[in-house]
Amino acid sequence: MLKMLIGLCASLLYFGLSSYKLSAQVDNSSFFERKQLFEESGLYAGINTFGFLRHKAFDNNIADGYSLLGYQINPYLAWQPGARFRIDAGIYMLRDFGANGFRQISPTFSFTYQEPGFRMIMGNLDGALNHRLIEPFQNFERVIDRRQETGIQFLVENERIFWDTWLDWRNDAQPGSNQKESVFAGTSAFLTFSKDDEYTFGVPIQVTAQHFGARLDTTGIPANTLLNYAIGASLAWNGGDNTFMQQVKFEPYLAFYRTLGTATMPLETGEGYYLNFTLDNQAFDFMISYWFGQDFYSHEGGYLFSSIGNKWDNPLQIENKRELLFLRFYKDIKMEEGLVISFRFEPYYDLQNQFLEYAGGLYFSYRPSFLLSQKVQSTK
Repeated sequence: MLKMLIGLCASLLYFGLSSYKLSAQVDNSSFFERKQLFEESGLYAGINTFGFLRHKAFDNNIADGYSLLGYQINPYLAWQPGARFRIDAGIYMLRDFGANGFRQISPTFSFTYQEPGFRMIMGNLDGALNHRLIEPFQNFERVIDRRQETGIQFLVENERIFWDTWLDWRNDAQPGSNQKESVFAGTSAFLTFSKDDEYTFGVPIQVTAQHFGARLDTTGIPANTLLNYAIGASLAWNGGDNTFMQQVKFEPYLAFYRTLGTATMPLETGEGYYLNFTLDNQAFDFMISYWFGQDFYSHEGGYLFSSIGNKWDNPLQIENKRELLFLRFYKDIKMEEGLVISFRFEPYYDLQNQFLEYAGGLYFSYRPSFLLSQKVQSTK
């Protein structure tokens, strides 16, 4: 099986280099929901919709296999009184097909302040995949089961810098509470040091912290912070949007895991190596990823990358070494303004346990907005 998979990789790579374009970390831009200023001041109505079908044919000791099928709806009103900020208010609903009612219904509210190259958001953040974290740090399925993040966020974006710093207040604990307060915070940055029409070189830096407080609750469990941090490199050759081979990219990462606190964890320190080679083309995008982890864990990360299992019937199963080889095929089809259909097929081979499994999905995103009333400018 291993020889057959290596042969398949080599064949696809040869075929890709002769006719496709490679890119490394998976491009999740079709899933982004970004709160940015409109061109005109006034009152707007909009709706963020997302349909998902994801299937994981897993039978391993670390991650469950299951299917997710449903939709998300987030209608909202946005008031933009001037050139620097907007206020949004709406409602978010998550429905799983085959289940009674909605899994989640919650109000949404955000205040966005924007200057050239800078945004600050308080309330519902540009969260989930918008942080652009590597999959060992953030599970792709967070766009389904934890899309709404609430707190404060600062973003710097220009030709040379992407810098996202956020604090997502997950769980509030009042004095005497029987549950712990929980906060997910982090920084995700990409610094571009060299860029021209043909080549781009940059350095990604990522730090996340999952904090569980203990001052106010009655659980008796000590406070703990789970820390993940990574540094990488990104080298890309750009063929151009009008060429069949659009981009070839290589991105290696060093990733680390640490615990800070007195609570006991099955594993307290670990590290991993994450190598990505991507080929982007006009037909579809193809990517090879290699992961080697030693005692690695991330509370928010993809389950397959962890050395601590997450299965419902066998939690906390330990596999100290995780060595995985992924093949990823994905395609975004832009049907019209705001409407995107995304397809993904991701087989992987477990090099330690020598078996092959796969995951796949089909996703629909539609995010229109409409100007209801333009703000009348004062003549004074």
